[in-house]
Amino acid sequence: MIAEKVQIPRNMWDEYALCVNFDKESKQLEMALKFLQNAKSLSSLKKLMNSMTSSSGGSDLISKTTRVPMWLSTDQTLAEMEPLVAHRLLCFRRRFWFSDLNLDQADSKLLYFQFQEIKEHLRIMGSLIKSCSIGLADAAKLVVLLSKIDNHDKNTEEALLDSARELFPAHNAESLLQLINAKLRAGEYRFGDDERELQIKFITMTRHLSPFGETYFHAKDHNNNEVLLAVSRLCIAWYIDGILEEKFSIDRIRRWMAIPEKQLFQMEIDRGYSELYVLEWVTNESAEIQSLLDGYVQLTLRRNKRINNCGEEKAPSPPTQTKNQTDPPTHYKNKPIVVNERMI
Repeated sequence: MIAEKVQIPRNMWDEYALCVNFDKESKQLEMALKFLQNAKSLSSLKKLMNSMTSSSGGSDLISKTTRVPMWLSTDQTLAEMEPLVAHRLLCFRRRFWFSDLNLDQADSKLLYFQFQEIKEHLRIMGSLIKSCSIGLADAAKLVVLLSKIDNHDKNTEEALLDSARELFPAHNAESLLQLINAKLRAGEYRFGDDERELQIKFITMTRHLSPFGETYFHAKDHNNNEVLLAVSRLCIAWYIDGILEEKFSIDRIRRWMAIPEKQLFQMEIDRGYSELYVLEWVTNESAEIQSLLDGYVQLTLRRNKRINNCGEEKAPSPPTQTKNQTDPPTHYKNKPIVVNERMI
């Protein structure tokens, strides 16, 4: 297995998978094939395209350039997946940010793999989320660390700007540089020269960022606002214009369901006082969001099983999830919450 070759710990293998990345043109071709397969005549094809566009809240949602990769099933062989993966680059990536690697015990190859993985994850965060939702001071410190790792203590302004633009494309690099220079003059950044220690510090700092471990999905809320829906092991959050709008702990989510045919994803959130709050988003990736949440539930259950056997610290209990339904959930005001769905 690839995970074994990279020397990823056995308990983290389920968090990685092979995927295929589709660009904008590939997705448009995929949509066109679906239209042609389902249409029986030119008139029905036109109706199908019109209904697809209206149900997604506009063609702009369909033509999003940023798209979640398509994860390949571990139950299929490469021969069975060949028609799908032909002439496309296969990527081995982390799908679930659930466990943390013990950095002190990692050898140099595994530590470098983790460093590159974390750096790419941070770059995705920095390209979608504004500095106020990450922390300008933390962002500045990470830029200095990366510049020191890549340039071996040659922290010139040009090197710092390059690191800032690499990690945080959505941020103002000049503002970051001004803050860095002020802190350098105050003597706040004092790092050693050992590359291993610098990489460990970089990884550790990134892990402590509030958005760390989030997977992002483009969507629209009930007010037709463009939002960025974020799913992680602990929370569900959404951002508007790169700024955090709201965040809920995952153990407050009582039910969720994807309705792919309507391009909808719905959740019921416990706000307390026996009241469920229903949230709904329009997104092309509703099935992937549900799959991601299901996966985190499975990983939590497995960890808790190991904890019960080994006596480790217990992880948070997973929420309950419903099967796909055609009818949307309803509010339950001033009534006890009854959860009778099976646990994933």
